[in-house]
Amino acid sequence: MKSWKRKLFLASAIGAGVGLLAVLTLLGGIGYTVYFGDVSDLEKSTIMARINEETTLYTLDEQHKIGSFFNDEHRSYVTIDQIPEDMIRAMVAAEDKNFFQHYGVDPVAIVQAAAEGVSNGFKFRRGGSSITQQTVKNIMDHREHSFKRKFKELVRAFQIERMYSKKQILEFYLNQFHVTANGKGIGIAARYYFNKDVKDLNLIESAFIAGSVKGPSKYNPFVKYNRKDKETAWNEANIRKNYVLKRMYEQGWITEAVFKKGFEERVPFNQGKFGTSEVALVSLIRGQLDKKEILEALGMETINELSQAGLKVYTTIDKTLQDEAQLMMRRNLSRLEMILKDYAAEPTSSYHYLRSLIPNQFYYGKVTRIEQGKTPQIYVDYGLPKGVIPAEALIRTAKILSIPTYKPYEVHLKDILTKLKVGDVIFTEIMEYNEETHEAVAELKKKPSVNGGLISLDEGEVRSVVSGFDSEGFNRAVFATRQPGSVFKSVVFFGAMQMGWTILDKLANERRLFNFQGKFYFPRGDHASPYDDVSMLWAGIKSENLATVYLTANLLDKLNFDEFKVLMGTLDLLPKDGEAPRDYHFRVAKDTGVQLDNSGIKESMLDKAVEDIKPDLIFA
Repeated sequence: MKSWKRKLFLASAIGAGVGLLAVLTLLGGIGYTVYFGDVSDLEKSTIMARINEETTLYTLDEQHKIGSFFNDEHRSYVTIDQIPEDMIRAMVAAEDKNFFQHYGVDPVAIVQAAAEGVSNGFKFRRGGSSITQQTVKNIMDHREHSFKRKFKELVRAFQIERMYSKKQILEFYLNQFHVTANGKGIGIAARYYFNKDVKDLNLIESAFIAGSVKGPSKYNPFVKYNRKDKETAWNEANIRKNYVLKRMYEQGWITEAVFKKGFEERVPFNQGKFGTSEVALVSLIRGQLDKKEILEALGMETINELSQAGLKVYTTIDKTLQDEAQLMMRRNLSRLEMILKDYAAEPTSSYHYLRSLIPNQFYYGKVTRIEQGKTPQIYVDYGLPKGVIPAEALIRTAKILSIPTYKPYEVHLKDILTKLKVGDVIFTEIMEYNEETHEAVAELKKKPSVNGGLISLDEGEVRSVVSGFDSEGFNRAVFATRQPGSVFKSVVFFGAMQMGWTILDKLANERRLFNFQGKFYFPRGDHASPYDDVSMLWAGIKSENLATVYLTANLLDKLNFDEFKVLMGTLDLLPKDGEAPRDYHFRVAKDTGVQLDNSGIKESMLDKAVEDIKPDLIFA
């Protein structure tokens, strides 16, 4: 009997020893892997490449970002120093309250999650993964559910904790969580939910974002299709926000007074658009790159591959010219709106609370005080920033309003000060802004209903493209149909003098029928002229349409054939030996920068892009 007990004890001891040895071996293996294992896939450059997979567009100086293409996921990477402390604390409180104390794995959270699951009938509703583990999972992009995957993530969690500070890990995590559709990260969340930059998020907004990470669609009223579902989602969002505030209060990160006040506030949803402000320009460039020849040169089949290839695309856009062109377009469209429609306050729904302003940008503000007298001023509330429209700015606006009326500007100045009331919403341009005091100097503007477009060229290359007042949606600069007007007449006159015409040559100034591109063209003048024949000089001074059309149709009449051939040869516009007609057409189009139609423009620029593809497109 004793022998049997002794054998049982010995077997148990051996089993325990083997088990202990196995555990020690496992721990030793984990420790060795953590400190000496391959961590190349956790290097910052590798992590950043995975987070930032978007193909990015840059200006001519190769320094300034225009925007980016994205396919499955869109991120706007934000560094930790740009993220408010409330946002950081809210995320930690919601996802991993012991984050700053553990070393990658939180045993307490794992045990609590397991116990809760068992008590709920083995329904595990809460995970025990730490922020570090979730970061690793997002970085590694492991989709299979297996013990091997969990073990690998565990080891990687310890490794990443050894390699990076807590703030750096949080930065990775905050740029990876799902927001909506193909948007990921705190930058997209701030813009999508509240139409703000991350740095402008307040406590309530931060608490909601942190609470929405695990199930964003449940709390998102923007994706609901009817009023009832929207209200339900909004209520769920408030409940989730309050859950995070409660955990922040329990951690001692907010006071009881702040907690109670925040508990009563609703989540202030204000849907924004995430992406580049140069939407139309990015779309234009994307269309230019979506060509078979370019994709084949890059070893790709579709534009979606290019979008997620992490390329850097350097364009011909000049940063300074683009910014100036956009600003001038906005200012002058606003002036034109006032000239055409006089001045009036904007809809009250246009006003939204702001936490910061940017000079030379346009914002809605609310009138708080109007000072009359010799030096009138209007005081404006933008939210946290406060502004003033000084007398000289008001006088400039009054002078614009006087242009179509012939009334003294003083009359319009008085009219502005009389029309506007405290509480009215106005549209302004910020001329100066002090980031420390949040004080601004503004100028009164009018949000235009008219619009325009602009393209500037330098030696055949596009330097700026402005699609309208807002750089998104329809690209008026490229796709709107418009006539060049009488500006083109000077081009005709200049070309005619090079072709042997003089300013005293006689031009027919009567209505005639012309054959143009296989169709009949019967132009008419915009004013009555007493003369059927005029000189080129007269046609230029009086802007005679009919005489200019006649000159265009007969531009080469002064040249004989030999002179014409010499001219073409001098300009390298004759076909070369053995050159196919199509190649000749595209060569001439590319060299001269003169295109007959949109397809010609696209083909010519495509030819140049393929030729220069290596220096123009560089892998990140």
